[in-house]
Amino acid sequence: MYWLKKALAMPKILPSYRLVWLLFAVIAGVITHQTLPFVLASMWMFWFLLASVSIIACISSSRFPDVIRLMWLFLSFALIGIAAASAELSLSSHRSDFKETHRGSFSIQIDTIEQVGSGKKRITGQIVDSPLTDDVFLALRRVRIIADKVTEQAKAGDILNLDGRLFPLSPPVFPNAPDYAQSLWMKDIDATGISWQVNFAEHRDPPGFQAQLERYRHHLADRIRAVLPSPEAEIAATMLVGVRDGLPEEVYRDFRKAGLSHLLAISGLHMGIFCFLVLLVARRLFALFPSLSVYIPAHKIAAVTAFLVGICYLLVTGVPISALRAFVMASLVVLAIVTDRSAFTQRNLALVGLGIVLISPSVIFTASFQLSFIATFALIFVVQLTQGRIGNLPIVRNILFLSLSSALIILFSLISVAWHFGSVSLWGVLSNIIAIPFTASIVMPAGVVVLLAALFDSAAWFAAPLSLALSLLLKGAMFFAALDFSDIKLYPPPIAMLYLWPFAILASISIRGSLQFVGMISIPLMGVIWMALMPAIATLHFQSGHYVLTWKTQQGIYTSHNISSFWSRQVSRYLGASPKLNMSCEQGVCRFISDTQKIGFVAKRYALTSACKQNLDLLVTVHQPYFSCHAPQQVLVVGTQRPFGILIVETATGYRPITDQHKLRWRPWRAHLFQE
Repeated sequence: MYWLKKALAMPKILPSYRLVWLLFAVIAGVITHQTLPFVLASMWMFWFLLASVSIIACISSSRFPDVIRLMWLFLSFALIGIAAASAELSLSSHRSDFKETHRGSFSIQIDTIEQVGSGKKRITGQIVDSPLTDDVFLALRRVRIIADKVTEQAKAGDILNLDGRLFPLSPPVFPNAPDYAQSLWMKDIDATGISWQVNFAEHRDPPGFQAQLERYRHHLADRIRAVLPSPEAEIAATMLVGVRDGLPEEVYRDFRKAGLSHLLAISGLHMGIFCFLVLLVARRLFALFPSLSVYIPAHKIAAVTAFLVGICYLLVTGVPISALRAFVMASLVVLAIVTDRSAFTQRNLALVGLGIVLISPSVIFTASFQLSFIATFALIFVVQLTQGRIGNLPIVRNILFLSLSSALIILFSLISVAWHFGSVSLWGVLSNIIAIPFTASIVMPAGVVVLLAALFDSAAWFAAPLSLALSLLLKGAMFFAALDFSDIKLYPPPIAMLYLWPFAILASISIRGSLQFVGMISIPLMGVIWMALMPAIATLHFQSGHYVLTWKTQQGIYTSHNISSFWSRQVSRYLGASPKLNMSCEQGVCRFISDTQKIGFVAKRYALTSACKQNLDLLVTVHQPYFSCHAPQQVLVVGTQRPFGILIVETATGYRPITDQHKLRWRPWRAHLFQE
């Protein structure tokens, strides 16, 4: 460790940020592995050995200038990132013969079950060998199903008989969109699907510890919901144990528009408040026995107690990434208290990040990892920046701290929020200034009491304060959600900016000299490039056997077919709103008017002849015409490469389709797309 510190001892890099740069180097290696045109799954041991030799050679050599040694060290840690990504891919490698959509019957043993709105439930589980199950489904490891009319008695471990349709893991729905298939594959999920017929088969005990924990978590959520009115009951279950079953869609929408959606997830805020409350109670209990506290280190015992209770709470919440990161961070805080060292530092955050990324490299592509680490980084930065520099009055100091930290969290995470969710709330800073202290001082303490009482089935005695607090929190979210500019749509930035943005921020605050200036200039420059991107005017995707065209006009967004809620959310990311207007379709030709243009859409080849005779200004078709069509001024052929979604942009020379199909690399989770 001494030699590593010496190799990192560059005067231009602030000491507390040096390990953060090594974390960025590892992440850069994981991203490099992701973009390579070939797979390195079988070579992970070679890359680990090469990185180890490189690090040893770097820290033991003194012949080279400091800059060269530092770049050498960063390259070595990037090799570690490549090795970790290769090892993860090798350990999760599984060749599935499930290459196309299948419809049939199958039995499934439930691992997790959660409500996703509109009365539907998302079931994740394992295919069970039974007389009902078709042979084609038996090779699948796990599947995720959206099902309707699922009986309430279905719990983790139970067997369900389903009739439905299963799909291979899909590529990104549109160009520059998240690749959800990778995260599903890493969770051993080989297919997704829908079910229109669900029958309860038999009750079984959960097969493993995780499934048993999942059932107990839902059992606790049921106890909490039983003693509170709706929707406060669903909010409490979401905030305390991470079970979102039954949470009304409009409630989540109000929290999101108010910039408070992070309160509806088990995040670092919840884990930190929980551990701090346990620590505070333990310290107060020791204070009742001053003679005992003289002989034992009460603060250290209280910290260890908070750590042990935090483990139990982490298991109850289902171990989400944000809570895991917060718990590991809390563990380092406990270790710092025990060893009498500083706890809340960027170095500790980097150590937590290195541990998580090395164990599960693919987690860097998820929204939970990106947003939780960016938010914690911003909080630590504000703590270090304002320490001893802002007002003496506690209320003034707290308001200034919350204002600055909320503003910086929004700025630092702006690109990630835009890329994953496509919108941001203008009132997020003000709403968090009010909601976070209220949640920390009233909602969570009352919630912890109810949660502990639920363990003994006596939550009803303590439910009234929590119900009142959640009602006030909900009214606050509804107030901010109703204001103008509460849901500003943002066009998704380029994926490269997703990682260059935090890199520029880190360079601007952790480096002294010319590189700091480069980082500071890069932030507004990337903002200008982002704003100058040519937004899409239309999208084309394939849904339920139909090609669906959506087109943005001054009157609204037209669609050629009714689209599902999933596709409506995806389209709104690029067009700024969900489709509301229907095109007029007759004999295979869908028509609408965009400003002064008459536009037609043809998805079937037989309708091309009729479309060419309708005096259109623009004809959009998925088939290349055999003969020239003279009536329209422009014929736009968008192709038939499903399941890839297509964006259509307007240029100076006309309209142009955009697809990312040619950029996709072969990976196990999309092997079916590369079959000959």
